Amino acid sequence: MESARKIVTAAQTAPVLAEDHRLLPLKGSVPLTVHVSVDADDKVWFSMPGSPNKYIGMSWQCAGYSLLITFVFDKLSGSNIDELRADTPSCWFTDTYTLTDVDSNRAQGCCVPPVPGTYHFLVKLGNKGLVDPKIVVTPIPG
Repeated sequence: MESARKIVTAAQTAPVLAEDHRLLPLKGSVPLTVHVSVDADDKVWFSMPGSPNKYIGMSWQCAGYSLLITFVFDKLSGSNIDELRADTPSCWFTDTYTLTDVDSNRAQGCCVPPVPGTYHFLVKLGNKGLVDPKIVVTPIPG
């Protein structure tokens, strides 16, 4: 039986703002690539390609289009990640696949609707259990 370990996030203690410095700010209305890594304490981190900054979740200001993300599992620690799973019914994930034409990293696609809210998903870490990061979607200020 799998045990679940949840990341303690600001959403559990106070409302989360898109400006939360612990959330990776995603911008634009084009498909994005986000790297996923795991540290020695089984904490999941998200970063943009080529950036050293790591975050515990993501935020995105929607503009009427769904957000498409390709999650690329970090080559060193990504082998600890089995898959990402939807926890919020309106989030959708593809099966995992290998980026053979690039560098053989494993990846998984995700689609988030352009509806404001907090979308939780699960990161399955082998037989160690599940971690629960999130994507916070807010409207673009008018």
